[in-house]
Amino acid sequence: MPRQVVRGPFLLGDDRATARRRGAVTNPDAAPAELHSPEAWLVTVVTRLSIDRLHAQCSDAEIAELSFAIVVISNWNLLNVSLRNPVPETP
Repeated sequence: MPRQVVRGPFLLGDDRATARRRGAVTNPDAAPAELHSPEAWLVTVVTRLSIDRLHAQCSDAEIAELSFAIVVISNWNLLNVSLRNPVPETP
């Protein structure tokens, strides 16, 4: 797996743990409707592992700050994309 580069003031602890947390927070499939499905179990285990790895480097307050920052940045990105003018059909 290639190393993911994470930049910015919210980089806390191990960058891989931070990137995993970002994935857990921003993944729309992270909360399957059927809680007893194998996929839900796997997501729960992977999310728990990412939090455990992050806890090795960061406090609960730092994890909360990181999660909040991820949500804010992700939503700003979605808002930015949604407000762009559509590409004109003719130049």
